[in-house]
Amino acid sequence: MNPPIKLDKTNDLELIATSIVLVDDNLKIKYMNPSAEDLFQSSFKFAKDQHITLIFSESDYLEEVIQKTVSTKSTFKEHNFHVFIKGVEKIITFSVSFSDELEYKFIFEFVEMDQILKAAKEERMLIQQKANSELLRNLAHEVRNPLGGIKGAAQLLKLEAPKSFNDYIEIIIQESTRLQKLMDNLMQPYRLPSFRKTNIHEILEKVRNSLSFEFSKIEFDRDYDISIPEPEVDSDKLFQAFYNLIRNSCESIFKSEKNDGRISISTRAERKVIFYNRLHHTVLAIYISDNGPGIEKNIQDKIFFPLVSNKTNGSGIGLSIVQNFIAVHNGIIDFKSVPGKTVFKILLPIEHKND
Repeated sequence: MNPPIKLDKTNDLELIATSIVLVDDNLKIKYMNPSAEDLFQSSFKFAKDQHITLIFSESDYLEEVIQKTVSTKSTFKEHNFHVFIKGVEKIITFSVSFSDELEYKFIFEFVEMDQILKAAKEERMLIQQKANSELLRNLAHEVRNPLGGIKGAAQLLKLEAPKSFNDYIEIIIQESTRLQKLMDNLMQPYRLPSFRKTNIHEILEKVRNSLSFEFSKIEFDRDYDISIPEPEVDSDKLFQAFYNLIRNSCESIFKSEKNDGRISISTRAERKVIFYNRLHHTVLAIYISDNGPGIEKNIQDKIFFPLVSNKTNGSGIGLSIVQNFIAVHNGIIDFKSVPGKTVFKILLPIEHKND
């Protein structure tokens, strides 16, 4: 017998990624969780008390499954089942369980195969981000102190050595300074963040203004949803994340010598979004797209790894820092890239909560 599920607003089913539909003995829908609403593109308010074929149209197969479930009093499972939802074919895994509850008799559980792949990808990204953080922190600690010693020794040497050596010594000092700044950037993600309600569009505009002078031939399009609530963020860290991301787009377009370079920045509020196996009732979505040459396929799976770059003189830490800063906000970043179009999508919870 399945444990009872209370159909109230505090139901734990609201928080899980699996799509759950509860129906009575007449196969009338009694409950759908947010994941099911998203999968079947139908609200529970609209579907309530309607026949399940409203969302799952294969009625003949459904009756067969129900009969098997009732006769065996056990859970029926089907893997890699093809179903059409709003005219779009999707591959799902689903199960049907019998219940003795008065409010409902059957529990349907649906998992979209794309969702399984998405969850696996998010888990890999989370593991990768933690590994990246550890690597960058250790690298910065190991390199930072010796660099200070090299720079100090070079400055003392400049005072004692013949002037004919000054140019060589100055190169040592300049390169040591450059590497020290790089190490400071590597350490920046680990400084204690300060979260406060912030207008996200002010941060994006500050980044745009900083880059529009240097890349004056690139057009910036903005599509901001000004009704979005102010999220709780560390504005300095988000500025650096957006700056690195948008600068990468600018440099990519500049390198391709496009005459019609264009970067689009848009914001939206998205509701009932699940990532990292957590339901977020409202998240801020930021889309940054460009019409540059795209990210090379051979590095797309590892662009957030430290020291990976498709730029000749790139350090390969810019996107690692972006990922770290987004992770500090319990957010997630992903992208799609083909020649002529690259789109980065960042999701940030409106309210910051410590894990």
